[in-house]
Amino acid sequence: QQTFQSEVNQNMTSSNFNMTRMLEDIIQIPLWVPSSILPYVVLNKQELDPDDLKKIRSEVLMGSQFQCTSWDSMRLGAVYRGNLIDKRRASSISALVGVKPMPLLSGINNTKDGAKQSLSEVAFREIQERLEKAGLADKIQLFLMEDPEFRPGLDTYKTKPQPVILAVSTGVVPDQGINRGKFTQLLTILSISSTIFTTFAYAVSAYALNPNFFNAVVNENDISLLWVTLPIFFGVFALSIVHEVAHYIAAEKNGIKLGWPVPLPSLQIGTFGSITPLRSFPPSRSSIFDVAISGPLVTAFVSTLMTIIGLILTIRTPATAMSGLAVIPAALTKMSFLVGSITTVLAPKIMMMPLSQPIPVHPLFLIGFAGLVGSALNLLPIGKLDGGRASTAIFGRRTSYLISIQTLFLMAVCALTGISAISIFWGLLITLFQRNADVPIRDELTEVNDVRYKVYIFSIVLAVLTLVPFPGSMGAL
Repeated sequence: QQTFQSEVNQNMTSSNFNMTRMLEDIIQIPLWVPSSILPYVVLNKQELDPDDLKKIRSEVLMGSQFQCTSWDSMRLGAVYRGNLIDKRRASSISALVGVKPMPLLSGINNTKDGAKQSLSEVAFREIQERLEKAGLADKIQLFLMEDPEFRPGLDTYKTKPQPVILAVSTGVVPDQGINRGKFTQLLTILSISSTIFTTFAYAVSAYALNPNFFNAVVNENDISLLWVTLPIFFGVFALSIVHEVAHYIAAEKNGIKLGWPVPLPSLQIGTFGSITPLRSFPPSRSSIFDVAISGPLVTAFVSTLMTIIGLILTIRTPATAMSGLAVIPAALTKMSFLVGSITTVLAPKIMMMPLSQPIPVHPLFLIGFAGLVGSALNLLPIGKLDGGRASTAIFGRRTSYLISIQTLFLMAVCALTGISAISIFWGLLITLFQRNADVPIRDELTEVNDVRYKVYIFSIVLAVLTLVPFPGSMGAL
């Protein structure tokens, strides 16, 4: 008993010491540690060798295209402030201080498609190369970003944030270990079970206006007819799988690790999609853009095809078989400008019917409708949503944060004024789980190319056309 009590006391003492040490780290953490990486830095137990941090200043950065003007360090990391300079100036500085410049790898000035790289991209690749040759790459990882301490209006002598290089241990990874407790596991199970229920409810509601289905299930208590709802149920889940597979393919291509997706329930369309956490730091803004945009765009493309095919099959369905189709109010086709436009071209008679008129439609139409709406909602430029990650890649972290706040405010207005019912539930889920900025990018200064800008503009237009109601509708989704 004494031995057992001694072990308990030792464990409690160790636990109290770790908690005290963590609190001290949080209090003493400097402002140059970005909030996006702060939790992972504090939880990391690997301290950096002060000699290694000095070595970065004297060997890795000296003579590189990053001219270090000052630096600070602590037990868990360091920041190096300075300016990006061209290769000629870097060589001149190297000659003055007597440091032999490190030759660049062949092709470092060109991308895979032969395009010219930006100064920040070339400089950071060279620094990464120097870090590896200095034997520090297995212990320290670097981030090129804007100065986290910059405050617009307060720094009168600075018009824009200067570039900095943040150095932390390679043990700092966004594995989100603090979010894997029993409470989070319970939330995950609850979210999965709720999504199964709401998706099934969406499938059943699609047949609620069908008189044969309603009479059999409600009046005669014959639940055997529920099997007709399964194509919609599995179809909605299939689109979610397509969405996540597109993410994982793009992530594998760009060297980014993703966690297991957690589905989110929706009373209106079955599921809003999934929360897909990042398990590694994206190497560049282009890489996180490709991963973020791939899921909703691929799903939107497949959903559009399903919507079109669903309308065509509806038109070609014989009158004798119409009684077996799903039935929706005509108003549903007008709640989305994109869906309404497609319906106007393929089935104009539907658009001329009263909003309350029940109309039979093929299940593919409703699967595609749910996929389009879900993709559009995920493309909104907010926090950790696909659209938020893409916005960060396009505009940078500071501007993207302002856009995120403005979009949330617009959603709140739509919810409070009754313009959009779906924004109430979607906005609540975002506020609880997805509103914060995502993990930092290794190179946050190098911008994406023009092609990705055009793809992003197309995605925003697609989202707006999907969520804005068609003329004559009684309101948005």
